[in-house]
Amino acid sequence: MVMAHEGQTVLERAKRRGKLLLRYVRPYMMLKSIQRLKQYDEILVEEMHSPVKVPLRKRLWALKHGFYSNRVLFYGLRKDNVKNYMPDIFHDSLHPFNDQFSWMIDDKSNLPSLLKDFPEYAPTNHYLIYDSEMIDLSGHSRDAEAYEREKLLSLLRASGNLMVKPLGRSGGEGVMRLEANEGSYFINSNKCIEQDALRRLANLDKHIVCRFERQHQYANDLYPATANTIRFVTMRDYNAHQAFIGACFHRVGTHKSIPADNFAKGGLLCSLDLETGVIGRALHKSEDHGIRFLDRHPDTGALISGTTIPRWEYVKSEVLRMANSLPFIPYMGWDIVMTNSGFKVLEINSLPTLLWQIHSPICDNPRAIEFYRHIIRKKGLTARSKWYEYTSTGKLHGGNS
Repeated sequence: MVMAHEGQTVLERAKRRGKLLLRYVRPYMMLKSIQRLKQYDEILVEEMHSPVKVPLRKRLWALKHGFYSNRVLFYGLRKDNVKNYMPDIFHDSLHPFNDQFSWMIDDKSNLPSLLKDFPEYAPTNHYLIYDSEMIDLSGHSRDAEAYEREKLLSLLRASGNLMVKPLGRSGGEGVMRLEANEGSYFINSNKCIEQDALRRLANLDKHIVCRFERQHQYANDLYPATANTIRFVTMRDYNAHQAFIGACFHRVGTHKSIPADNFAKGGLLCSLDLETGVIGRALHKSEDHGIRFLDRHPDTGALISGTTIPRWEYVKSEVLRMANSLPFIPYMGWDIVMTNSGFKVLEINSLPTLLWQIHSPICDNPRAIEFYRHIIRKKGLTARSKWYEYTSTGKLHGGNS
């Protein structure tokens, strides 16, 4: 296993070499080298510690083509199909897709304001905990008082369930589900006494406290210990001047991902038919760091594949209505939980993952291709994008690399 300090040594060596380029290479190439070193810093560290079972030769091949190495397994990447997929590293380098408006959706406290015309779908926020204060978000006022853990526990006892989410983070990192039941407390389904609960809540800062939304029975049947969400990725059609759904998939939690359902935390990533709302097979990272596709939940045995999401056409149309109400934000990843009365938007992401390509490569979606091409043109990257050059030929199936 490669130790963390070894990864840092490699990075420092790469940066030293980058400094040499500053002396001997013309300015354009210097700028390009600096950008590339900065872009690959985090990728290199992640790859050196990645447990996924991909041989070194294939890892390097994937990185050369702009993909994280685990995509070799997730996508089944080969020389004859690699051009059918958009490279993850190139996709991430286009961020912020939404320019100066990205911060509006990345900050979870803004969500009710963004959805002010759709209050029935907005989450119910109770407090923002910020700089040792509890700021009331339940009404039009912004009254603040000193943060007291006891007051948070009192709210928990009154409501039974709460969600605590850090501002600005993604991937389910730092999320806590709090429960109170007959004098007992649970944090992320782990039972604890009151003193333990107070200790866990001691250092909260830059967190939002919101109501726990009870999910629809179909989602509860998939896995009851997490909120199992639908991810819609909306994009802008600049010819029609309207939003469209570029991709969607369903996430389902496992015992490893509690309280979230995120794939990065051990949850399942399921295909979802955009036309019918029928959930397909689930991608699961196995204990030996391989992958497998499942029809049933690995913990409970509940059938996943073939499940139909209720009121599917209604959900799609409402997501598009909300996206069209924010035309200045062209790229959004909507996390939605179905409820018995409709649905709730839990959060919106400004850089949604490309993992939807697991079930449907981008070459199958001409409107999505044109959206990304628009962003590349806007950022002036057409001359340096092999992906842009390739998609301009119209030959989107197969090919060698």
